Amino acid sequence: MRSAVLSVWAVILSAFFLQAGSGLQTDTIAVRADIESFSSTTIGLMMAAYYVGFSLAPLAGRAVIGGVGHVRAIVILSATAAASICAHPFLVTPAAWSAFRFVSGFSLSLTYVA
Repeated sequence: MRSAVLSVWAVILSAFFLQAGSGLQTDTIAVRADIESFSSTTIGLMMAAYYVGFSLAPLAGRAVIGGVGHVRAIVILSATAAASICAHPFLVTPAAWSAFRFVSGFSLSLTYVA
């Protein structure tokens, strides 16, 4: 058992950080949207965009991961998710934030699949 854990500890640790960051992102963006005076309906739709992307990503997973390989897919998708999360302060509109949430959900879901 110890040798099995030692061989995959980096993957387990990276998955932990991805999921922790995703959870913190959800809470932080909801609070910031409330501070920016977005309506409750807008905040709900914006937050749901993440899960739409998260749900649609596995449908495209075979094409994306099969096209570039799982290692490159993890790197590219993690970078895409990070970039979309970092872009939130630059465009403070509900439409932009919904698109960023969709992209981060899509990217993180495919990262977990890969």
